[in-house]
Amino acid sequence: MTQLQENRTGVRRSYSQLVSYGLIAEGINTVKHVQNEGLCVDISDDGMGLLTENALHKGQVIEVYLPANKTMIKLPVFAEVVWSTPVVDNFRSGLKFLK
Repeated sequence: MTQLQENRTGVRRSYSQLVSYGLIAEGINTVKHVQNEGLCVDISDDGMGLLTENALHKGQVIEVYLPANKTMIKLPVFAEVVWSTPVVDNFRSGLKFLK
């Protein structure tokens, strides 16, 4: 088993929050915006960990809607999928916020 290199510069904090995210899905002669939900499992100033039912792919850019405060306002943030791996019946991905 190989050990993953740690590339985070910020401190990761445990965080459990359901978030929605959008991505562009391409099919044969079609392009559409797909909206899904996932569980944010940790977060830092630079990125977050996301648990999803659908596979995300390294290099893919997604739009994550993070709760900004208790008034249910969702803040859109673009993030790049840095890694993704299957876990049990889901997928765990590491996202890097794009600035």
